[in-house]
Amino acid sequence: MRTTWLISFDSIVSVSFIFGAVVFWRLWSKKHKEPPEITKIALGSLVAVTGMLSLAAGAAIAATTGGKVSMWWLIAFHVLNSIGFANVFPVSLALYARVAPAALSATIIGVYYLAFFAANNLVGWIGGFLDKLAATQFWLLHAGLAGLAGIIFLVAGRLFGHLLAPNDTNSAATA
Repeated sequence: MRTTWLISFDSIVSVSFIFGAVVFWRLWSKKHKEPPEITKIALGSLVAVTGMLSLAAGAAIAATTGGKVSMWWLIAFHVLNSIGFANVFPVSLALYARVAPAALSATIIGVYYLAFFAANNLVGWIGGFLDKLAATQFWLLHAGLAGLAGIIFLVAGRLFGHLLAPNDTNSAATA
C-alpha cells in the first residue's frame, strides 16, 4: 500500500469516526446511562492502546519471521487509534469548554490547544527513539504511555469527577 493511500485512509477514518462516536454515544444513552466525559476520555485512551499494541504485535511477528509488517496491522492501528482519538480529542475539548468560566472560555480553549501542542512535541521527541529501540519496544513504549494516561483519567474521574459533572445551573445557562 502506498504511503499516501495509508495517510488518506487515516484521515478518512479519523474524521468519520468522530461522527461515529457521536452516533454511538447517542444510541448508547437511549438504553444505558451515558458515562461522564472523563470516562469517555479514559476509554478512548485505552482503546488507542490496542492500536499501538497491534503495531507492536506486527513488529514482533515481522522480527521473528524476517518479513515485513503486514498492512493489516497498520490498518488495525489506524482504525483502533481513530476510535480512541474520537473519544479523546472532541470530548476533552467539549469538557474544557463546558467547565470553563464564561469570561475565560476562549482563554481556556487556547490553553487546551497549547497542551495539545506540547503533547505533539512530546510525541515528536519520543519518535526520535524509533531508530534507537527495536520496533516492538518502540510501540510498547507508546502503548504504555497511552495506557498510563487512560489509567490517570480513570483515577481522576473517580476522585474528581464530581467537580466536572454538569450541574443544573450550568445546564440552564447553556441551554
